[in-house]
Amino acid sequence: MPSKAFLYAHAMVSLRPSQILWYLLRRGLKVGEGCSTETDFAPVPAGQQPHSAFLTYPMGAAAPDGFCFLNREKRFDGGIPRWQNPDMPRLWSYNLHYFDYLQDPALPVARKQAIIEDWIAENPQGTVTAWEPYTASLRIVNWIKFLTQEPAAAGTPVLTSLAGQGRWMRHNLELHILANHFFKNIKALLFAGCYFGHGEALEWFQRGCRDLSRELDEQQLSDGGHYERSPMYHAIFLEDLLDILNYCGPALADPLRRKLQRAAVSAAVFLRDLRHPNGDFPLFNDAAFGIAPDTQQLLAYAQDLLGDALSGQHEVRTAFAESGYFLLGNEQGRMIIDCGETGPRYQPGHTHCDTLSYELSIGGQTVVVDTGTLNYEPGDARKHDRSTAAHNTVVVDGQEQSEVWGLFRVARRASPTMVRFDADSRHAHFCGSHDGYRRLKQAVTHQREVSFDGHSWTLSDLLSGEGEHTLDSYIHFHPALTASLSADEVTLQDGQGRPVARLHITGPADVMLEPSVYHPRFGIEQANQRLHLHYRGPLPATLGYRITPATGN
Repeated sequence: MPSKAFLYAHAMVSLRPSQILWYLLRRGLKVGEGCSTETDFAPVPAGQQPHSAFLTYPMGAAAPDGFCFLNREKRFDGGIPRWQNPDMPRLWSYNLHYFDYLQDPALPVARKQAIIEDWIAENPQGTVTAWEPYTASLRIVNWIKFLTQEPAAAGTPVLTSLAGQGRWMRHNLELHILANHFFKNIKALLFAGCYFGHGEALEWFQRGCRDLSRELDEQQLSDGGHYERSPMYHAIFLEDLLDILNYCGPALADPLRRKLQRAAVSAAVFLRDLRHPNGDFPLFNDAAFGIAPDTQQLLAYAQDLLGDALSGQHEVRTAFAESGYFLLGNEQGRMIIDCGETGPRYQPGHTHCDTLSYELSIGGQTVVVDTGTLNYEPGDARKHDRSTAAHNTVVVDGQEQSEVWGLFRVARRASPTMVRFDADSRHAHFCGSHDGYRRLKQAVTHQREVSFDGHSWTLSDLLSGEGEHTLDSYIHFHPALTASLSADEVTLQDGQGRPVARLHITGPADVMLEPSVYHPRFGIEQANQRLHLHYRGPLPATLGYRITPATGN
């Protein structure tokens, strides 16, 4: 790994000048400074109601006296949380301050009110964690969603606090981070502006409208995907679009409302098609299940809000060229390949080394998996989940495709250098390459070719360059499957011992089955197996294998 000075230098040159300026300005302020929470207008809501019910789902209220976030539970006497919890992961504490659990219908209204009142008493402006802009953005929206359902809970202390948070948010936009953080800021300004509907709240709303229009152009790609290229964050982005349309739509000017609706339709179609037949999205980049809403529930929400605009003829897509996702297969089996940019150059924080990686499902069972994301904490797990070896692709000379480091940083990164994709109703062919290993002393190019013949998938990895190199190709299997190796063939069986798929290896590699780990949800680690193809020798060299469903063999 290069020196820290080198890594920081590459991180800095990737930023926009405006980000550096805003970062320096924020470094000179304590969290929460810059405005007063004292309101100079009557904090009376305008009575804005959503067009449709917001999504409701259990988000942390595990028991009458406890909370469960990231699959870790903690109980508190009387059910009122302690707001600072150094014994829990930092993201766990953030979730406590997000107030997503206000959308849990199983949590009694009286307890929700009590938690809000306690938060107001215990978290004055500037309190660490509670008043960070991203946290405040989610909390503002969640409080307003709750108050639209329970207007009797909107007493003077709650309204005064909420108005103060809206004012503070207006002066603490995350212009140094941008991306999904800034979009959450915009959503909070729009919600707060609509909720109060007069006085300085109108300026919050107007600012939110200006930024919304610009960020829709910036953050949504031409194929409908979110530009951070994480299916999980795309699902969150879609919910944000739908929530804004649902609650703020009547207050938006017609051109912006139509633009927002088009963006929501495009994002919904993207999510609809970028899934396995069982409905799961692939875990590319930072992604895990259980953070974004369930995809079926989210698409039903989209249908309810978008109606005919979504019900029209939207052809099922197998290629999302700008996002870099390509689908090969049918309803019986589907491979989803990632060959796109790592994310926006100025904000690659959710990048994993997964260029030319893939996931594969057969008969409703995910067979080849992305390792997923266990946490956002310092340590070996975070480093591993972002590594090339945690994905279904090739490692050259033990180096990473992209120089991921820290929790959310990237220095030099892999970019696709060639992509070709053709598909019809039965067959598909993909070919792609990247330049992530061109920086090695003896440059290497990785090209992957995949063909689907209507039944099986054939993968061929061509590594070209000069000199001798070490190549390690990995294929990670779902933990529900057991792999057995015999000569050059791997058989995958389910829990009842029934064969699901067979993998036939070609090329000059040594073949090993190894224990590995699977992180499908934050805080959840499951043991699984991976196949390891190892080669040491001169280039060019080709490694390959064919994956065939067991049924019908």
